[in-house]
Amino acid sequence: MEVSKDYKSNAIIKFLVVLKKFWYIVVVSAICTGLIGFFVGNKKVKEANLVNKKSNYVILKADVIITDGNFQNFNQTFNNTCLYFMKTNSLIKGTASAFDENVTEAEAEKIINVKNLDSNLSNIIRIDIKYSSKEKAKQLLDEYLKNVEDYLNRTLKNNKNEDGTFKEDSTLENQILLKQIGDINYEEFTDVSKETTISVLKYIVVGSVLGLIVSLCVLYFLKFHFIIHSPIDVVKNFDLEFLGKFENEEKLIEYTNKNKNCYFCKRKGENSIKNFNCCTIEEIIYNSFIGDEKIMFVIIIQEDVDTYHFIEKVQLLLKNKIRGFIIYK
Repeated sequence: MEVSKDYKSNAIIKFLVVLKKFWYIVVVSAICTGLIGFFVGNKKVKEANLVNKKSNYVILKADVIITDGNFQNFNQTFNNTCLYFMKTNSLIKGTASAFDENVTEAEAEKIINVKNLDSNLSNIIRIDIKYSSKEKAKQLLDEYLKNVEDYLNRTLKNNKNEDGTFKEDSTLENQILLKQIGDINYEEFTDVSKETTISVLKYIVVGSVLGLIVSLCVLYFLKFHFIIHSPIDVVKNFDLEFLGKFENEEKLIEYTNKNKNCYFCKRKGENSIKNFNCCTIEEIIYNSFIGDEKIMFVIIIQEDVDTYHFIEKVQLLLKNKIRGFIIYK
């Protein structure tokens, strides 16, 4: 028998061999779970879109003229001052808060947008209102114009009483009016939230990765850990005298017949070896060989045949009475 004291198996290389042999399992698993990910992701996106359809919004576009009580234009500098005050956070957030008390300044600025329509016409202002419906957008526009008009008259003209009425000495030329001119235009949009940007590809990738991991685990435990492992991969804490390997069962039988002085331990299903000195674990226990201090056993293992549990059992029962291992194909 050829003996190799340094006989070691490379678990990583063995597992790569398993992957090479069963690569199609990995591919099929990744494809199947990737398809599952596609259908799940597609469903999620559709659900998100359905939710977002309930939160459609409109953008109201209205043109407003800054004028006095006689519908005369102010000078450009005054118009620019009015526009500056119309953009203040206090006015914009104050108006939006009447419709949503939890609105923030940043959100209010997205709801009400004020800008000069034409640099040559400083008294014409474009106001965009972004809201959930046409009716509420129009109500918000009216509320904003009322608030701005009141604010500008109080701050720039000081011509209003505490109750909001104009003072007795206020003339039409001294009053600031904001009048909506032309038609109001409405544009409808669908809000694109983070939910609608969920990528189906993300679900496909996650599904494929999970399938890859599952297939690797399955191959490891079913095709590698319990089958591809040789006895040497699972032998623990034993100083073995030798490790032998035979290419076939015939040579193993020939060896056991010639070595009558050795005691061999075989698996229960290995019925072809019937020498008196070749026993199963059950037979060893029955014949009380374990208690004999002089008897050392050589463990016989068929390579790549679910060796893990058998070796664990042998090591548990025979402990330090194991002399070595014989592996045969």
